[in-house]
Amino acid sequence: MGTSQTPDDAKETLRKRLAEQFLATDLRWSFFVAALYSYRFDTVLRPFPPQYMKDNGEKDVKKLVSEKYTKI
Repeated sequence: MGTSQTPDDAKETLRKRLAEQFLATDLRWSFFVAALYSYRFDTVLRPFPPQYMKDNGEKDVKKLVSEKYTKI
């Protein structure tokens, strides 16, 4: 998954992983959400998704939280 994917390819990859390894995928998602809501998100949420970085380098956590379920 280190390569650049289209949104449709990313969705298909997620669907395949869910079908093949549901528990592992669920656990990974749970860790991601827990890190996102942690007061230490700056240190535990790495790498931070680059599309949610502001121009000044600040992490836009509010935008990421608001979109975490709409992209699936």
